[in-house]
Amino acid sequence: MSKSEPAKIITPFADSGLRDQIPANADNSHGRAGYDLGFPPSNMTLLLQGGIPPKGQDMNGILFDVTSILQYMQAGGQPTFDADLAAAIGGYPKGSMVLGSDGVTLWQSKVDSNSTDPNTDPANWGTFDIGLKEDLAAPGGAGTIGSANGGNLQDVTDQFITLEQYGVSSSNTAADNAAAFKVAIESGHQNIRTSGTYEFDFSGTPALSISNSSMSLDMGGRQAYDKKLPTHNCD
Repeated sequence: MSKSEPAKIITPFADSGLRDQIPANADNSHGRAGYDLGFPPSNMTLLLQGGIPPKGQDMNGILFDVTSILQYMQAGGQPTFDADLAAAIGGYPKGSMVLGSDGVTLWQSKVDSNSTDPNTDPANWGTFDIGLKEDLAAPGGAGTIGSANGGNLQDVTDQFITLEQYGVSSSNTAADNAAAFKVAIESGHQNIRTSGTYEFDFSGTPALSISNSSMSLDMGGRQAYDKKLPTHNCD
C-alpha cells in the first residue's frame, strides 16, 4: 500500500468562526461538550424526552483544537515538555520526543513514566541538536565521547548533551566546573558540546578513567580534543 501526503491545513477549522473553548469536563445538565465525555448524554436524548441539542460552537471548538495541533505538526512543530501533561498521563513514554527550551535541542525519553524536565534534569533523556547535519559532516565538525562500561565501550550514537546542562558555568569555581565535567564524561553520552570558554581545576577531583575509548570534545564547532585513550586520567 502506498500513501500520498495529505494537503496542509492552512487555516485551523473555524479560525474566524463562532466557537467555544472546550473544557476538560462535559456539562450534561446544560448539554455542553467536554474532553472527558465528548458530547454528553443529554445531547443524545430526544427533545421530547428532555434532551438538549448539541451546540455548533462546541463542534467548532473541538475541530479548532484538533486542526490547530495538526497545522502545528504539519509546519514541523515539535511539542515542548509540559509538567502538567506529564502528571496527567503518568509521565512521558520511552521514545517520546520534546523540544528543548532553547528551541534547537530535541530530547528523547530513555525511560517510561518520565516526569522529569529535560531542560533542568536530563538524566532520563537523550539529545541531539537540530540543524547540525552540515557541522557533523564537516571534517573535525563532530565531537564524540565514548564511555567505558565494564571494559566495553557504551554505544550512545547520535545523542548530544552540553556541558552547561551538566552544570558547567562561568559563574562556578574552576573546581566545581571540573566536578561537573567529570559527571558529563561519565554520563555515557557519545556527543558532548559546548559553546562557552571555562576554567577547570582537576587538582581536587577524583580520578576520571576511561578505558578503551575514543574521547573527543567539540567546542563551538571546532575540534578541541581528539585522541585514542587506552586509559585517560584527569586528576
